[in-house]
Amino acid sequence: MPSPKIMAHTRMRFNTMSAQKLWTRMGKVTNPEKLEAFSLVADENDMPDLAVAANARLAMLTGQKITSHAAKPKTMRSVDTGRALRRLDG
Repeated sequence: MPSPKIMAHTRMRFNTMSAQKLWTRMGKVTNPEKLEAFSLVADENDMPDLAVAANARLAMLTGQKITSHAAKPKTMRSVDTGRALRRLDG
């Protein structure tokens, strides 16, 4: 579980950034704790596609194997999620 300080900072980002900027930001984060916080806050903000992409990036950075089939969110994937997962798969 990420620290309260990281969670608060991540929530601030979600409150002040557009969805497009959040996708860009998620692609730049390399700290596993921050990526976990990003995924949790994305779920809190009803952004399942972004949460799945953050989890996939976290798995990639920590050396876990993940496929796009295992990373499907509960809702229909958006174009942004498909693009993000293709980058991670490829």
